[in-house]
Amino acid sequence: MRRSGRLSLVVAATATLSISCSDSAALTAPDDGAGSIAAAKLGQSADLQSASGSGHYHTQDGLWRTFSFNGTKKPNGTVTGRFHFRIHGAQGAGSRIWGDVTCLTIEGNRAWLGGYVTKAGNPNHIGRAHGFSVVDNGQGQGAAADQVTVTWPGSSNPRFDEPDEYCESKPDQQLHLVEAGNVQVRP
Repeated sequence: MRRSGRLSLVVAATATLSISCSDSAALTAPDDGAGSIAAAKLGQSADLQSASGSGHYHTQDGLWRTFSFNGTKKPNGTVTGRFHFRIHGAQGAGSRIWGDVTCLTIEGNRAWLGGYVTKAGNPNHIGRAHGFSVVDNGQGQGAAADQVTVTWPGSSNPRFDEPDEYCESKPDQQLHLVEAGNVQVRP
């Protein structure tokens, strides 16, 4: 008898939660003419673009590389974010860079991000422009592997002096399959 009372309570609570969550009026903020303000109150924005991810991959020369990044373009056009790349192994000892993302361009499921190196295993890289590109090939079982380009300050191909040049030109660099990890691009 006690058990069926608890079950009824759980069923009633679940039904109430389902009804209130499916009520679109309960989830929509009033549009006061500033749509992005109303969306921001809900924690999202239709105008917000972002790309983020982390993972690892191997290059043709056998180097194991790890990466993590996030970049967000706000409705006013400003871009914020961070990146970290590392080359592992004897050839890459000390090869690490961290930086701030200052530009982001998205076309479909591909994003180009650029910024400046703020910390590095090699102090000569600090302050240099850096750019990389990622492709989000979907989520879940059966999705193709995401992809990332190989770039390094001072040896990037193509060369550029400012991150904005990289993001605006959207170079078609060689992409490498992300072996483990995930990339998400939100246009």
